[in-house]
Amino acid sequence: MNFLRKKIPEYIQSSLEQLEKKPQDWLSLYANAYQALSYQNQDMIVRVGKIGNDYLSTMNIHQIIKTGEQWRSYTSMLWSIDWNNVDILSMNDYFLQKEGYVSLLVMGCFHPSGYFREKCLKILVHYPDTLALIMIRMNDWVEEIRDKAYVLAYRRILESSLDELIDASYVFIKIKKSKRRQQTQLDGIEKHYIKRLSDLLSELNIQNLMQKDECIRKAFYQITLEHGLLSFQLIEELLNIEKNSFCLLLITKSFLQSDEMSQDKLFTYLHHPNFYVRKEAMLCYYQMNQSLWKDIENDLLDRSYTIREYVRFLLKKHTQMNVLEYYIHHLPKSIAILGISEVGTSQDIDILLPYLESEQERIVKVTIQALSRLMKEKGQDIYWRFLLDERISLSKAAFQSIQKNKVHFGAQLIYETYQKSTIEHLSKYLLMILLEEDSWERLPYLLELYYYPYEKMRQLIHLRINQRNPYKKISSQLKEKIMSSLMNQKNNIPNNIQESILFDLKFICKD
Repeated sequence: MNFLRKKIPEYIQSSLEQLEKKPQDWLSLYANAYQALSYQNQDMIVRVGKIGNDYLSTMNIHQIIKTGEQWRSYTSMLWSIDWNNVDILSMNDYFLQKEGYVSLLVMGCFHPSGYFREKCLKILVHYPDTLALIMIRMNDWVEEIRDKAYVLAYRRILESSLDELIDASYVFIKIKKSKRRQQTQLDGIEKHYIKRLSDLLSELNIQNLMQKDECIRKAFYQITLEHGLLSFQLIEELLNIEKNSFCLLLITKSFLQSDEMSQDKLFTYLHHPNFYVRKEAMLCYYQMNQSLWKDIENDLLDRSYTIREYVRFLLKKHTQMNVLEYYIHHLPKSIAILGISEVGTSQDIDILLPYLESEQERIVKVTIQALSRLMKEKGQDIYWRFLLDERISLSKAAFQSIQKNKVHFGAQLIYETYQKSTIEHLSKYLLMILLEEDSWERLPYLLELYYYPYEKMRQLIHLRINQRNPYKKISSQLKEKIMSSLMNQKNNIPNNIQESILFDLKFICKD
């Protein structure tokens, strides 16, 4: 058969043209376009390669794997082609820029045809930065491909750069958790991988590492810490630059438990800028010494609630200190205000009330939060006052207190206030608390808002309209309000919604 004379179907050409416009939803189109490989049309194959590279070059390894797995679900049409006869090796000559060719191989490694996956895998091993993609096939559902992937991964590791090894760490952790793996093969690869990683680790650029995705950094730390590849000094440096909380936790625990960690050094980390480091340092210090560190009472003013709570626990265990008096003594510090609410009772409310009038916005904000803890729903007048405040941080603190304590002001008051509001954040908060009012009391007002301009809020309004308590009994006055909103032509309520509400009203009105 002369492949050059085969007519390329219109849907393949159409898919290519659509892909060149860079649509966000591209995988199904790409599955169609990928069939161009079976027609040996150089121009179209190069275009497919360029398109694939344009998308893949913006992804990290985690995203590429997810994309490959999703793409496989779009490739049912590809079974109509005998992929064993598709000579992808010779297509290398079509490309002046090899990135496009590599993208064909990468997607081919996720192809539903086992023959084609293996063929792409054997070629891919000769290109840099491909170790992770070869390793993922160590988890292939076909045993022959798994075995081939182990052999090729072993070979690729020998030529891998440090950057390539780091990117592969995510896949390596994934393979270790796989049920398809063969332990003897994995042990051999792990030993080989760790040896190569250890040899190259002196080249590590921390700034470059921080640019990598969090899932890759997490896997890299898990592997290197497990095998003791990171020096004490390097871990300390990472500790001061890593921002991800889980990654920090991994590093911190290893660092603080190191044999090189001295008491003096540990003490300095009790006041590290990062919460996770401070917390682990405190836990480690107490575990080692079973006694309090110097000036521990100062940590009652730590920014973290978790740390304040832990310090209070230790002080209660080892001293007779009056923690409430300590916080009162340190007023008007914002943390002292929060501290009083954390250890105080309703009898201490009067201590905090004056700080609602502070000229410092932050002091007022934490006072609202503190009173919310002590007053619960009884603080409704305070919450309403500050909900209407033009200062966003105070309005937000009041809104959060209303939500947390499930305070209800009545749908009518909320809606009338909403109608008068000219402040954007207030209007948003009023609508949010209106949605939480009684299902029938809020209904006439939600019907007035049926066509609210912003989609997310409009969807919430529609959801709440349909969430009505079927066991509630309502007054005739409320029924009239609901009917008025329902039948108001300006509201243009859809017929199915009208019919549903009218049906319910037959059974819930008192008279």
